[in-house]
Amino acid sequence: MKITVNLLARVMDKLEEITDWTGESKTDAINRAIQLYGLYQDAVRKGETFRLVSADGTQRDVHIL
Repeated sequence: MKITVNLLARVMDKLEEITDWTGESKTDAINRAIQLYGLYQDAVRKGETFRLVSADGTQRDVHIL
């Protein structure tokens, strides 16, 4: 399936940064981003917290506005 999306300049810059760093295609990066957002939305809908844990054990909750 094909879709056209208009991205903000700062979002396009971030997409370029991500694909340069990972070596994956823009399509793959966007697919992963949507999957991650779906995971986040599932957690929020269930009343769960979406949390990042750093290598040193520091934790922070993720809130997407």
